[in-house]
Amino acid sequence: MAIADPLLSEIERRIAITPTEQAEAQRRLDYLVSTLAEEFEGEVYVNGSIIHGDGITPLNDIDLGVIFGEPTASRERFGSPASLVGAISREIEVRARSRGLHIATSLLAQKRAIVITFGEHEGAASHNFTADVIVALEYPDGPGILVPNLQSESWDRSDPMAHTEMILQANRVTGFAFNKIVRLVKHWNRATGKPLSSWNIKALALGCITHPLSLTQGVQVFFGHAVESLEKGLTPDPAGVALPANLELPRPQVMSRLHDAHDRVNAAILCATRDDVSGWRELIEEVFPIPEPAP
Repeated sequence: MAIADPLLSEIERRIAITPTEQAEAQRRLDYLVSTLAEEFEGEVYVNGSIIHGDGITPLNDIDLGVIFGEPTASRERFGSPASLVGAISREIEVRARSRGLHIATSLLAQKRAIVITFGEHEGAASHNFTADVIVALEYPDGPGILVPNLQSESWDRSDPMAHTEMILQANRVTGFAFNKIVRLVKHWNRATGKPLSSWNIKALALGCITHPLSLTQGVQVFFGHAVESLEKGLTPDPAGVALPANLELPRPQVMSRLHDAHDRVNAAILCATRDDVSGWRELIEEVFPIPEPAP
């Protein structure tokens, strides 16, 4: 299997976010974290691919949230989140302008997040990724927080801080194979119409990537586990707080794409054991298309 991992390592290297993307994402996160903490006096958390170490290029968004405690939490948690989220969205724009910053916020077609877009003066000419900001409430009766569901006009429980701790721990115990395997699967996901959310991929990976693995072993284990797990039902929350992760496409399409990926990876590994370089490469490129190298 000596021919196997170098190709996957090269693909993983090419799809990782670039140093300039990483630097710009961190700059925007630093600004938003400090602004939210100063302006709204809530606890601010960061999650998503930047802190998890599994971002792929081009970067789509950065993720963070602000948690409101008392008395806001008691006042808001039994009603629709739309009013509070809308007010915070407008206030972010107003306060950004007062600091001379060019950003815009939107809730259009959103389930949970305020989407922040950045103007050219904020680096959008070269980096057009957005920021997703969650307006959350403290949850007094157990672990986790309440996050808005703007579609159902209610609040849902979740624990993004626990999720981040679990992912960072998985990175450590696997020798940072976890985030690289997740990155490869996210690349497959993007190339096949995004049948799974990024969180669903990570939640599935937490259930099977639990020790150091080669990238070849890792993608084989992931797709096998994903097929087996999703045939039984939706992916449960690893933290035991939130509802199961929904599928992004109709179930038959999701399962068909997962089975196809699993079968092709297995066939590629068989080629590798026979030192069939061309067969291995052809099958792997069908699952993980090789992007052009960065200029």
